[in-house]
Amino acid sequence: MKTFIYLFIFSSIAFCQNNINRNTLPKESLVEKTRYTGYRLGTITYSKLFRDFLENDWDSPSTLVQVGWETKSIIHPTDNSPKAFTKSMWLIAGLEHGLFLPQFNWQMGLITKNNLEIGIGPYLTFIGTALILSVENRKGSGVLTYPVSIGIAIQKNEFSLSLLVGFETPN
Repeated sequence: MKTFIYLFIFSSIAFCQNNINRNTLPKESLVEKTRYTGYRLGTITYSKLFRDFLENDWDSPSTLVQVGWETKSIIHPTDNSPKAFTKSMWLIAGLEHGLFLPQFNWQMGLITKNNLEIGIGPYLTFIGTALILSVENRKGSGVLTYPVSIGIAIQKNEFSLSLLVGFETPN
């Protein structure tokens, strides 16, 4: 019986304690995430091999107009250190010549303090996969920003060079 009384007393004391764990309180986040989406318009110029194919077989110039849509996520720390981003871009080239040349690229990289984006990632197109390197500068702030980007996609001995402008709005 003594054992039962001791067990009852010590368990009652344990259940009467305040169970708030100071370590489980919500902490302030060290990073913030912002999503942007927007339209893109620009040109793409292909290198020798594909340029010959376009000019001879399809009777089309080697510089084509691109239109597309971009989705971007920016992860930025609460302090003023560089930001990271990941973005995906769907583009269609050649519509002005009756061609439908789809392209997709996904990039990740860093954004410097003066809004200069430097990105790298895979580039998928109808002529194969490539590695794309891009630099983008965004103007404006708040609800609407205007990015201007230049990118080069490298595939073995071939490359394509694109220049894109557009707008972005946060979601």
